[in-house]
Amino acid sequence: MAATREAVTIDFGAGPRQLKYTISKTRMLKEQFGSLKNMLKVETLDDYENLPHLIYAGLTDTTSLTPERIGEMIEFRDAQDHYMTFVHAFSGNDPRLNKLRVVAESEKNDQPMEIGSEISTSTGAGASDITP
Repeated sequence: MAATREAVTIDFGAGPRQLKYTISKTRMLKEQFGSLKNMLKVETLDDYENLPHLIYAGLTDTTSLTPERIGEMIEFRDAQDHYMTFVHAFSGNDPRLNKLRVVAESEKNDQPMEIGSEISTSTGAGASDITP
């Protein structure tokens, strides 16, 4: 799947809204979180507290919304799905599709190899993302 340039739809309780991240919005998030790696990290329950700020930064229409209001609207059981929607809008690749296992034969040792099972957050020279 190729990266998308279209806005991604999200509905966290305020009706369908569009997410799209520009260079300026990405720079603002990087300044707020210190690095893109910190912004994309979701390892504990506390990491979901950043989600309203991440969503707010990408909204194309913020009418009557603040990050705090978004946080009040997001039900915890939906947080992971909204996070995946954010990653899709931010990177252009839907991580829900990357979770699908694609098994290929390794040419070196004929061992099955899983492709596209993890999201790469690498940036810079030599970085590569595997997209199915």
